[in-house]
Amino acid sequence: MQDLTTVFTRAKVQVEGPRKGEAMAAGNKVTLEQIAAHFGVSKTTVSRALSGKGRVSAARREEIRRYAEEAGYPVESGPPVPENICVVLPDNLLDDSIFFQTCLAGILDALQKYRCNTMIVLERGNRTDRLSEALTRMRCDGVILLQNYIDDQQMRYLRNIGMPFVLGGTSSDPDVYQVDGNVYQAADVMTTHLIEKGSKRIAFVGGMEHYLVNRDRCAGYLRALQDHLMPQRNDLVFRNITTAEDAGNAADLMLSRGADAAIASDDILSSLLLQALTERGVYVPSEFRIGSLYDSTYTQTAYPPISSMSIPTRKMGAALSEKLAALVRGEDPERITNIDYRLLERRSSD
Repeated sequence: MQDLTTVFTRAKVQVEGPRKGEAMAAGNKVTLEQIAAHFGVSKTTVSRALSGKGRVSAARREEIRRYAEEAGYPVESGPPVPENICVVLPDNLLDDSIFFQTCLAGILDALQKYRCNTMIVLERGNRTDRLSEALTRMRCDGVILLQNYIDDQQMRYLRNIGMPFVLGGTSSDPDVYQVDGNVYQAADVMTTHLIEKGSKRIAFVGGMEHYLVNRDRCAGYLRALQDHLMPQRNDLVFRNITTAEDAGNAADLMLSRGADAAIASDDILSSLLLQALTERGVYVPSEFRIGSLYDSTYTQTAYPPISSMSIPTRKMGAALSEKLAALVRGEDPERITNIDYRLLERRSSD
């Protein structure tokens, strides 16, 4: 299928046929269907309980396994390991975003020890058509989501089908297993840094506002202004900035409104903003300060280098893999794992 990219890490060859246990059950007195009928659940639920994979309560899993063993149905022993994992990425961000590339590398590195297949789905925004087609084509033990949305359709779909998943990012839902870079606090720290450097009118430049991460970054910026008794000016908040033209228009507006500094929500936007200011003859940092809420080679090699928030993205990817593997094993890992960040001061905020 052209819309999907599949990557295998030490992939095993899969042959279509009866799943493990189902073929062996043919000669036994009890079948998967009979076990399901006994408990009034679906065959899928029974299969998940017997394999230890998928969302089945510990009590129900033990109940089904005990009944199956007593009835002579073969039950897998030992903790299950992931065999097929799906990673969902936004299709419009993978090429340019170092964050997604680095996080994906961390995921694949961590999954290698399980010798499992990894399928990458490039989904179009807050939709599920490619994801659902992928899960139909390949049996999957769990999903890693690397972007979350306001009113997230992907999380709703995965819950409806009972598929274990973990999120790289922040969710207000306490039941979501997540690995979080704490972007809200990072934005607070960067804003405070610019205030302490002497900036009085700080603008915020954010990406698409339907991404929850951009909303949280803006909230952290506003909180810092409030804590330092500085006015929160809506006319200095610029959302849905994605192109060089957008950044140029934002630069014109913030300069006309007296801004003397700006925080950009990521490495690409901060580089575009710096370019726009340079083209307009504005000197950074003597006339205008810039801070980025994500660090990469874009911010490191800019002229001048851009002060940034550093998040260990590869570590974040590895943590997502381990959390999902724990879910597949039937464990209940810590719901929220916070990844440490740190402020990297560079010339753009001197």
